[in-house]
Amino acid sequence: MSHGPVPSGAYDIVKYVRGDGWDIGFEQARVAFAVQDDKHIQIYENPNTDVFSDSDIECLDRAITEYGKLSFSELKKQSHDTAYDQADLNESIPIEAIAATFTDGQSLIEHLHN
Repeated sequence: MSHGPVPSGAYDIVKYVRGDGWDIGFEQARVAFAVQDDKHIQIYENPNTDVFSDSDIECLDRAITEYGKLSFSELKKQSHDTAYDQADLNESIPIEAIAATFTDGQSLIEHLHN
């Protein structure tokens, strides 16, 4: 998307909850959170963290620590990398393009293909 990459499944749920998405099985989301001012999420219930592994929680905590206090413009700047540049607007970013942004990108790409 124009402001940066967005996980499409999560975006579909947010659109449904705020009222401009399709009803494709997200009814439960409306009791879990609301979208205020088209962009702020108000949580109604605590998440079920039992569905996450320890490493999932570690990654989420790290993302919140590293990115949670950045401004919109700072997040936008960080998300517009070479992988983003290789995708057409509103289309998927090829996994190889994402892998190539890592220091050992070529090794990761080879692993993904094997």
